[in-house]
Amino acid sequence: AAVFLMAQLVYHAFYMLFSREGKRELKEVWLTRRDFDDFLQAMRFNLGMGDEYPRFGKYGYKEKFQYWGATTGVFLISVTGFILWAENFSMRFLPKFILDLTLIIHGYQGLLIFVVLLFWHLYIVHLHPSVFPMNPAWLTGKVDVEWLKEEHPAEYEKLKGEGVI
Repeated sequence: AAVFLMAQLVYHAFYMLFSREGKRELKEVWLTRRDFDDFLQAMRFNLGMGDEYPRFGKYGYKEKFQYWGATTGVFLISVTGFILWAENFSMRFLPKFILDLTLIIHGYQGLLIFVVLLFWHLYIVHLHPSVFPMNPAWLTGKVDVEWLKEEHPAEYEKLKGEGVI
């Protein structure tokens, strides 16, 4: 499983960096100042201190935070896992405290990935009222137009303007 995860990480990195579609997606999912502003605006709105919820494009801050969290998490768990996997080789070049630190990071990163998948991802994809009992996008690759209009209004307007919808 670990080798498969590392291979997927390498494949994903090459796809995002070197394919036309990947580069386009990377631009869409790249974190910008607006994502942090949208996050703050959403928090103000949810606390009753703001008038309007942010209008998201293809990916909102939630999707981007989850993407980058998962990507950096898998990178960390892969690097630390490789060091632990090649422990004898690693000890030739790294001091013991690095190996100890690697063991801690690897363990907590695995726990963090599990907790995020269990709570955040499960809620957003299955339990959120707008998609309950399950968002079918992972099966069909498509989302409902009404859901798109509600959850990603800027993307809806863009696609409508392009005549896609």
